[in-house]
Amino acid sequence: MDAVFLSCTNLRTAGILHKLEAKLSMLVLSSNHSLAWHMSTLAGMAEPETREI
Repeated sequence: MDAVFLSCTNLRTAGILHKLEAKLSMLVLSSNHSLAWHMSTLAGMAEPETREI
């Protein structure tokens, strides 16, 4: 498995994504996080930092 995707928009994942990534040693994305990243990209804001897992 390359990543985990949490698809429920009712989950509050912002505070736990980094912890899950550290515990699972893989990328963890949520639908809310992905949408926020996409909206910031469309708005021309700086792209978020990428990180190695």
